[in-house]
Amino acid sequence: GSVVARGPAGRALFAGDVLKGVTGLTFSAPGLVTAAEVEAIAQHCPSLTSLTIGSGNIIGGEGAVAIAQAVTMSLSLAHLQLEDNNIGDEGCQALAEAL
Repeated sequence: GSVVARGPAGRALFAGDVLKGVTGLTFSAPGLVTAAEVEAIAQHCPSLTSLTIGSGNIIGGEGAVAIAQAVTMSLSLAHLQLEDNNIGDEGCQALAEAL
């Protein structure tokens, strides 16, 4: 199933195996997810096929690199949306190589 994470409650989802079977995550508002949380998503969501991180979350290059590493190791994303998250050249390069 999919999860739409909004506000502080969404952040609590990253603990343990709560997200293990989740196939879709959407962070729709600014400030909901950081690069560190993207790394947690990559580690705890092996079934993830759709990831949307809306504008203003600023995961930066570090977050994009974490997504790229997860894709090359096991994550099988079919849909990735990272609008206006300041991923920079490093993040773009890592994602291009992974996808």
